[in-house]
Amino acid sequence: MKFKIHKKTKKAFILVLVLLIILSSLKLFITLLQPRTTMSEKVEYGSTCNQKAAYRVIIHENEVYPGTVLEEGRIYSKRLLNYIQAEFNVDYSGTSKVPLDIEYQIIATVNGYSGSSNDIYWSKTFPLTNKKNIKEVSGVWSKQEKVNFQLAEYDSFAVKAKSITGMDVSNELIVTMKGNVIAHADNKELETPFEVGLQIPLAEDIFEITKLDSSPIQNSITISEEIAVPLNLKRILFYSTLLLLSVIGIIILIFYTREPNEKEILKKKVNSTLKNYGSRIVAIQSIPMMNYSKKYIVHSIKDLIKIADEVQKPIYYEIDADTIVKRYELFVIENDSVYSLFLDDKPE
Repeated sequence: MKFKIHKKTKKAFILVLVLLIILSSLKLFITLLQPRTTMSEKVEYGSTCNQKAAYRVIIHENEVYPGTVLEEGRIYSKRLLNYIQAEFNVDYSGTSKVPLDIEYQIIATVNGYSGSSNDIYWSKTFPLTNKKNIKEVSGVWSKQEKVNFQLAEYDSFAVKAKSITGMDVSNELIVTMKGNVIAHADNKELETPFEVGLQIPLAEDIFEITKLDSSPIQNSITISEEIAVPLNLKRILFYSTLLLLSVIGIIILIFYTREPNEKEILKKKVNSTLKNYGSRIVAIQSIPMMNYSKKYIVHSIKDLIKIADEVQKPIYYEIDADTIVKRYELFVIENDSVYSLFLDDKPE
């Protein structure tokens, strides 16, 4: 069995399928030959440094407060202040066991700054502990340090600095545990500086203590490496399927299709005409033979419909078992005149 298709349509389909074969073959070729590697960042060594600050305020015995220790997050009176106890915690851990060199020191820094813009005009540092150097081979280091300090000497220095510089600025005290961890990993060094501390306003009768940002510090040594990328199977499957279907389509068009013959073309034309204008056409089983004095051949079905409307007569055709419309003729009879349309364009 062969499918019927017009020659022009067949050529158009073959052209489209050939283009699809070329396109899918090219895409498939590119997909198979494209580099199947990509560059990726690999972490050779990573570290996390957690830092935390805590404090307690120690006051003189008095009749207002029941004890001499005030916890965090309160407002404190400088008149009652004895000293402040700060506690700093630093925990460093790495992804592998490597030697560590650590140095740190607790320092107090007095700043003179603009209250509106926070620009620091001058700064003075006072060490609260000696600088400490530690070597650690386990790749993990934790340290807790406590230090007690008073505010009186730093208030005095702020007053002295004002008289020396003539700057009427705001003052603050920053107490920090500041240091650096150097990890020696695979002939590379990874430095992780840390700083955890407290901020306290100076020259104030009452004050609050603020903790500096103590977010965990993430650090790493990375290398770029080339890794294999698997074939894009979805894309390969898509273009392979498209290529196969296009080839099958061309084979079907070449070997399993044929051009319809004249009779089949006419039958299709007849069916189309009856489908579109069936409400205006009357089928007759047989028509008596008559000699008409006037015979007219019309050009199209629309012309025949106009004539039928003008003379107010129906359009007839005689039924034929083979061609549906006998002689492929549609006609209108008006007295001794007949108006005919031959669908095969061959008037008899």
